[in-house]
Amino acid sequence: MYNPFDKIIGSDLDESDLNGLIRNKVSEGFFVEYKESFPSTAKIANGIAALANTYGGWFIVGVKANELSEATEICGFDPVKCADPASLIRNSCRDCLDPYPVFRHSVVKLKSGRHVSVTWVPPSDETPHIAKDGRVYVRKGDAKEPVKVETKYQLEVVSERGKKAVEEFARFSEIDDAVVNSDAPAIQISLSPRPATEFEGPIYWTSTDFDKLKMIVERQLPTDLFEDIEGVTATTNIPFTNFYRSGGRIVIEQGDPSRNIANLTIELDGRGRCRILLPLPTRTPFQLLKEENSSSDLVEFLSNLDPSQSFPMMYSSPNVLNALMYLCRLYLCLLGEERAPGGFRYVVEAINMGGCMSYADDKEWFDHVKKFGMPVTKKNTIRVPFHDASSIVVSDDSDLIDNVRYTVMSILGLPVNISISTFMSAMMAYGQSTAA
Repeated sequence: MYNPFDKIIGSDLDESDLNGLIRNKVSEGFFVEYKESFPSTAKIANGIAALANTYGGWFIVGVKANELSEATEICGFDPVKCADPASLIRNSCRDCLDPYPVFRHSVVKLKSGRHVSVTWVPPSDETPHIAKDGRVYVRKGDAKEPVKVETKYQLEVVSERGKKAVEEFARFSEIDDAVVNSDAPAIQISLSPRPATEFEGPIYWTSTDFDKLKMIVERQLPTDLFEDIEGVTATTNIPFTNFYRSGGRIVIEQGDPSRNIANLTIELDGRGRCRILLPLPTRTPFQLLKEENSSSDLVEFLSNLDPSQSFPMMYSSPNVLNALMYLCRLYLCLLGEERAPGGFRYVVEAINMGGCMSYADDKEWFDHVKKFGMPVTKKNTIRVPFHDASSIVVSDDSDLIDNVRYTVMSILGLPVNISISTFMSAMMAYGQSTAA
């Protein structure tokens, strides 16, 4: 990825960095577009789209260029006339482009009091970005302005990168045969930064610094299940036993990897993508009846079942949700501070679920089941989103946690809101919990 500044992309820029554009005779072309002042919203959007559709690059407002398209003056723009350039660029792209592209914006304040707008646009993995006029724009050679695609072949070239990214993530999200053939129910979440091609993670993603990795994994992390409840805080962690590299990925695992069973596993690759596999510990109703920590409501419910009937295998939905929310939070911690700028995409898939039923040791859940019957899963595999080559896109960390939570809840078929005390007690199985 071309970078005209002697700093890591995402670092704060200053006036001396901008003067380097003049000193180095950085010109417009494939990777750079200069504007002296902000043009129309359509031209802003077309400039951003052209960079995203080509090789990525920089859309810089407040720079004059000569007839050779080289930067000659850092003139800046009047901040009184454009007080919020970030919103202007964001709204221009939202109103004039489909799909909305990924970019990172910053403002550099000059000694003169004027400002310069610097927008970094990574090469998109959701091409083509189509303008409001129905055209697809790209960057070409030393052209000052975006160029519209004229031929079917050119359009296919632009579209190919987006198709390839979708296919790559679909392959990455595939369930391993060993998990499918084990017949044990499990949930797999596949996650990726957007765009994955621009992920620059911490060093332990590409090295064997397992001490650093282990230290992060062993930290107590907050659970997001209680973030909206005043006076309640909780932290937890899950102990992992194995850290190793396999097939170009870092694997963090709980349990014995030599056994032919599905273990709780986190897999990380060099592009910031992650697969989380959570086996679901199931019990028969009568196994649950024998457990000492079962509540009186659960004992009463199970005691009324007819032992001559066939019953589903049961698993605790609060336990599953607690574990998955912790694992998603751990993934964000492992990504480090330099995450990709466009949020995340994810897929959730439940495997070997036929004949299973989630339950919560909670009075509201029992009342619901008494009234409406047991929500037994009929399908063996459930994927969200349903199409094999699609994924769910979210804009930031909090959206990722919330969306994964609700996606998993829909897969588990939770019929009612489960009480806080139920989640708090269930969390004890996975770590420590504190209430403020």
